[in-house]
Amino acid sequence: MNVFKIASSLFLIILFSTLVFAATGSCTVNGQPVECPQIWNDYGVVIVIGFFIIGILLIIFFVIVPILKARAIGSLTFSMPKLTYTQGEIITGTMNLVLKKPIEVSLATVEIRGERTTGHGKNQRTDMFYQTDAKIITPPTYSIGNYQEQFSIQIPSDILSKGKVDASALGVIGDAFNMIQTMSAPRPRWYVLVGVTTKENINLTEEIEIQIN
Repeated sequence: MNVFKIASSLFLIILFSTLVFAATGSCTVNGQPVECPQIWNDYGVVIVIGFFIIGILLIIFFVIVPILKARAIGSLTFSMPKLTYTQGEIITGTMNLVLKKPIEVSLATVEIRGERTTGHGKNQRTDMFYQTDAKIITPPTYSIGNYQEQFSIQIPSDILSKGKVDASALGVIGDAFNMIQTMSAPRPRWYVLVGVTTKENINLTEEIEIQIN
């Protein structure tokens, strides 16, 4: 997905630059400014259609194709004995693989992630402010069939302070700042993500939201 975000950003930058140049671009000949050809007036519709097609191809290549490949291989789910935890506690669970095709495992991990959503409406954004992971021990290869693997990961004892500024060193003022920060900050979303990456760079993943107190 990071590759898709980078490609999409480059696409938008190129599109915006092309539109600006086509409408108001400036050209020079032998160092002297001259009027640019009005590309936009002559080929505006073609440019828009071309960039629209490129955008569709990016979505197909970076989003739809990986999803179809993952579904063709099989599915991954996991379960945990509970969904509410405390700082320092160890999360345990079982990963379930249902495979339609044999796979070679490149990496299998369990992650704890923290996200926080800020803003409202068009200004709303979600940022991942915390991530930690642990490897899941698996065989190097799997044949067609159903499999279960156990996993565990420890919640850091200071995880609830992640993404915050600790001003305790400032004494009473710092304590007041920390209290205001805790009360005003949006409630984070914590979740566990389990994933398997194959040698062909196909990802099977699932996430489950948890509470950390």
